[in-house]
Amino acid sequence: MDFNQFIVVVFMVTVTPALTQQLCRQSADVIFVIDVSYSITHPRFYGYVLPFIQNVISDFDIGPADNQMQVGAVLFSDKVRLAFHLNDFRNRPSLLQAVSEIYYYGGETFTHEALAYVNSNMFTWENGGRPNAGKIVILVTDGRSYSSSKTLAEAETIRSNGGIIFAVGVGMADEKELRGIANFPPEQYVYYVSEFQSLNSIKDALSGNTCMAAPMYKDFESTSLLWYNQPPETFMTPAPFTDNPFNQPPVFNDNLFEQPPVYTDNPFNQPPVLDTTGTRSVCRPQAADVIFVIDESDSIGIDTFHREVLPFIENIVSEFDVGPLENQVHVGVVLFGGWARVGLNLNAHLNKTTLLAAISQLTYQGGTTNIHRALKVVRENMLTVFNGARPGVPTFIVILTDGRTVESRRAVEEADTLRQRGARVMSVGVAEADSDQLGRISDKPKSENVFYVSGFDALSGLKSEITSRIVVCVQVFESFTPS
Repeated sequence: MDFNQFIVVVFMVTVTPALTQQLCRQSADVIFVIDVSYSITHPRFYGYVLPFIQNVISDFDIGPADNQMQVGAVLFSDKVRLAFHLNDFRNRPSLLQAVSEIYYYGGETFTHEALAYVNSNMFTWENGGRPNAGKIVILVTDGRSYSSSKTLAEAETIRSNGGIIFAVGVGMADEKELRGIANFPPEQYVYYVSEFQSLNSIKDALSGNTCMAAPMYKDFESTSLLWYNQPPETFMTPAPFTDNPFNQPPVFNDNLFEQPPVYTDNPFNQPPVLDTTGTRSVCRPQAADVIFVIDESDSIGIDTFHREVLPFIENIVSEFDVGPLENQVHVGVVLFGGWARVGLNLNAHLNKTTLLAAISQLTYQGGTTNIHRALKVVRENMLTVFNGARPGVPTFIVILTDGRTVESRRAVEEADTLRQRGARVMSVGVAEADSDQLGRISDKPKSENVFYVSGFDALSGLKSEITSRIVVCVQVFESFTPS
């Protein structure tokens, strides 16, 4: 089941009202998932939790317009109850009043049932969900869920379907569980305070990160959560599935010529092609977001990693026009062994000199070969506007490995999800790498997207072949006056 990305935040907190004048104007549908279990208590709920939620909402521009935010709320203890749907309150005063009237009823902490309810009911068209809006869920809680395994499974379902989850914990909330519920990295998606009185201290960070996350999910279409259970007049012809903006075709803002641009697989160092008709073909720089997914498992070793692997990546990057402009290239890095981690975000270095220096300083950790975890980090962390991904810009993912990944099926599933989002997946296999396995992970045809060498010392021979597959300029035809 796939659907538009959304953000989940879990609340178990208390705050005092402090409205701000800076409003977040984004197309986003936000669901608050609010713990009303016995440990919260009536005084804390009305004295801190609800005021905190009101303070967060006060940072949002509320309304049904394309650049406004809608808010819904779900309550949970050992029973899940709807507070209000996304389309129940279309202005901020009425919404804030509705929050103040939410009923506290106590019980156990069945977080998994609340997330399941959100997954099935809150973002449907009938209940106010908008196909072109970001989907945000904010969970607030002060304790450990009744069934941690079921809770983590429901959260994984949300995330795997493109959701973004924020988790807010108070007091006895389990920080480890919150990290499992929320998206990665926890510094951005998990918040914790030791007492309800401190909730206001995280309000600005939470509302700010929610606002920044929303643009990533604008202009989505979804095939899940009954999105297409709409009247025919609303969607005469449903758009093809996509759950993020990264598969949009390049926008050539500077193409003033009558003939459309034509992609070329080998855009490097090509002289203009002249003819006698008064037009010529030129290679015009084009933006690309390139993410290298680099194996750092035990079989590679620290010496080979620094002597062969990183210089190979640097040699490829040296061919790119790296920079902050709309038609320049951004580069990111994910490293994987037993676990996966971000090496460099796409917006970390927008200057080639500093980028190459940063790549040369990446550290080695070792471990087993878990490509699926690396691709999950790409999906959940790298492809966000907050971390430098650019809607409408082609995304290229280049995997480099010397072994066979564990959980091959999950690696293929993650790669398929990235392809659905418009990314192109390629791979470089070395030594003991499984060519057939890489073929299933990479794009088709295999002959153009899977590269293999018998040893690390032969990697340099692949540079031109790989760079020619990463389209960083387009061929356009322009008029000229023959001499």
